[in-house]
Amino acid sequence: MKNKIKKLIYVCSPYRGNLEKNINFAQKCCKEIIKNNDVPIAPHLYFPQFLNDDVPEERQLAFEINKLLIEQCDVLYTFGSIISEGMKIEIDYARSINKPVMKGDIKMNDTCVLCGNDVPEGRQVCVNCLSGTIKDSGSRREFDTGAVRDIQHGKGRYDLLPWEAIHELALHCEAGALKYGERNCEKGIPIHSLIDSAFRHLSCYMRGMKDEPHLRAAMWNIAFAIWMEKKKPEMQDISTRKEDGHENNKTKC
Repeated sequence: MKNKIKKLIYVCSPYRGNLEKNINFAQKCCKEIIKNNDVPIAPHLYFPQFLNDDVPEERQLAFEINKLLIEQCDVLYTFGSIISEGMKIEIDYARSINKPVMKGDIKMNDTCVLCGNDVPEGRQVCVNCLSGTIKDSGSRREFDTGAVRDIQHGKGRYDLLPWEAIHELALHCEAGALKYGERNCEKGIPIHSLIDSAFRHLSCYMRGMKDEPHLRAAMWNIAFAIWMEKKKPEMQDISTRKEDGHENNKTKC
């Protein structure tokens, strides 16, 4: 007994963008529709053979023909999680003539941005690449909602930073860049000079001087003293903080 054709289904799925991927997806949708004894109508697999989608006049002609096809179909099915500009035109027209519009359950595979393999729709990185890009301590913390994340200890608490102070620091960096040139200090400033400037500005602040933002300047000098110690250890010229002196100094603060 021959299978009986049930209905004509207009296939509404993305075309522009990643053409190879979108064409393969449309073909996949058509195959699934055929398996259900329905007839897929997918003009974006046919019209590009003789109409250039990049030519406005020909693209508009294709849309006018698509409207005729939508009228002849029993239902319009949308596929994929993204509604493109062209899909929206087709959907709006179908609804304007009271043609049923339904969501297809066929998923489009996306491509892993790292290795190029297929990944489920909506994902950017495959499981194999993900395991190699996200560090895992093996420990977990659980939120009240039941969600879990990697443990936070040792990573810093950026949510506790005083952002008003950070903003002041950024303003001082901006002023310094205008005066001395961007990243001038990264050439290297002896740490004793930074500490000296920090104490001088703190002294001015404590004496009530308001000729410049002394507290902000002190913070900048301390911040870059830390930066020098981390990034340019050769700038460490304070005898008690040099490697040998630091190791031998057991005095507690």
